[in-house]
Amino acid sequence: MASLIAMNIDPQSDYTLNLIKDGVIIVDNALNVVFMNAAAEHLCACPRYEIQGQPMHQLMLLIDAETRQTIELPMQACLDQSRTIKINKHTLLLDRSRQEHAIEISCAPYPSDASQAGILVLLRDQSETQHLAQQINHHLAHDALTGLINRPRFESELARTQDNMQTYGVEHCLCYLDVHQFKLINNQAGHVIGNQILKQFAELLRGCVRSIDTVARISGDEFALLLLNQSPQQAKLIIQGLLDEIADFSFSAHKSDFEFALATGIVAITQHSPEPAQLLTHAELACGSAKKHGVNQIYIFSHDDYELTRQHSEIMRAGGIKDALQENRFSLYCQPIVALPVSDDSVQHYELLLRLNDRSGNVLLPASFIPAAEQFGLMAQLDRWVIATAFSSYHAIFGNDSGVHIAINLSGHSLNDEDLFAYVEAQFQTHNLEPALVCFEITETAAISNLGGASELIKQLKTLGCRFALDDFGSGLSSFAYLKNLPVDYLKIDGSFIIDMSNGSVDNAMVEVINQLGHLLGIRTIAECAESDEVVDQLSKLGVDYVQGHAMGSPVPLAGLTPVH
Repeated sequence: MASLIAMNIDPQSDYTLNLIKDGVIIVDNALNVVFMNAAAEHLCACPRYEIQGQPMHQLMLLIDAETRQTIELPMQACLDQSRTIKINKHTLLLDRSRQEHAIEISCAPYPSDASQAGILVLLRDQSETQHLAQQINHHLAHDALTGLINRPRFESELARTQDNMQTYGVEHCLCYLDVHQFKLINNQAGHVIGNQILKQFAELLRGCVRSIDTVARISGDEFALLLLNQSPQQAKLIIQGLLDEIADFSFSAHKSDFEFALATGIVAITQHSPEPAQLLTHAELACGSAKKHGVNQIYIFSHDDYELTRQHSEIMRAGGIKDALQENRFSLYCQPIVALPVSDDSVQHYELLLRLNDRSGNVLLPASFIPAAEQFGLMAQLDRWVIATAFSSYHAIFGNDSGVHIAINLSGHSLNDEDLFAYVEAQFQTHNLEPALVCFEITETAAISNLGGASELIKQLKTLGCRFALDDFGSGLSSFAYLKNLPVDYLKIDGSFIIDMSNGSVDNAMVEVINQLGHLLGIRTIAECAESDEVVDQLSKLGVDYVQGHAMGSPVPLAGLTPVH
């Protein structure tokens, strides 16, 4: 704008101004049009000869794009205040043919001479920019494959609907739909065909609901419906109609037909409903319950449903686990593993145990967070945290030449982690820790479930010098058959046999058999859950090598460790 004024352009010479892409209009101090360039003529849909000498308000009308209210032309204010005035947001120009153009408008005093003093108006057409912005916003709010709105936009629609409910007090329904075993279609036919079928399903969904309802694609094979002014029972009828449509519809691609089935969870939306994200969680949990009841099942969420509440609390705990990792609220405890017979210098082994510190200062035991971590795939992440923390703390806690052995538990998830070996090796190098001082523990159940992965990981880590213990041994039905395939150094006898040893000859006999088997294979044995001196004496008489339990010492924070003898 300033550059145009600085040119001191002669209004009668329009050659230069017609080269400018922005619309240029010059008005006199009576706000009559003196000059228009070609771009302005196009924007205003009015040739110069028709409007020249006429009032500016006959040329254009400005409208607020959001409120649709008329905006006062800024030329008079510019003239009165002798300063530049700019309007650049939500402004529409209504031309003489009643067409709307998104524009940015600037006005500045035009001081050619006293007799010609007036206003120079610059009009910048924002239609193309606005169209591009609309395209970008559309892509941000919609699923690229199906054209349905995506999860963030759907949550916004839920929030808007809930806000309106405060005024009108009606009931709506949220439906969460999961395509049954869609991965099988992808695996059998490929993702290209799978995508074609999802597009067909999206079109079918659109056709089964009213124009006032909202359809969204939440994730790969999960969809959601927002049904306005519908009760859960009415929503169930609508979903049943959709299932009937699916039964009659042929989902096909490349001359192949595919079966299609759904699981659906329904949640009522009332004035007392939680925020959109939690509403979707409730609907997803209801969908999960529908899956458990078979194909094409519908489940209506109830706040009194114990199973769904339990699952929801697990999801919330999963979120808490992620927060705790980010906020470093996990800690390590340790419990001594003592060699038998007990002597003053027996304690050279500790098992490291994980704890979670909640925001209220409470220390949570693994039973309160491990099930959620396992269900939602967080165990490998926790295992890595324990390894890194234990290795980095070892020298400060135990001393450089203590010779103390530490035992670290690995989950079944970590047994399938192809990068774990490289991670552990790097941690040994980073913290200058001798691998022979570390024993990794895996449960018998995890080892049997991941026999190939467990065997390979054990062999890899043993090449570094690490040791391995098979935890909870004896709890599986195939313990002895699988033992020869796992080159472990220790057997930890399942605590269920140890606790009641003094009261049952069967448990005593099981411990004796496991201990003898371990020794025949050259494997040392550890008895866990030794809670009394009487049990410790029995274990010592049976020739068990190590004992662990409250009789030998309770778990204590690793950072404040006092060696137990």
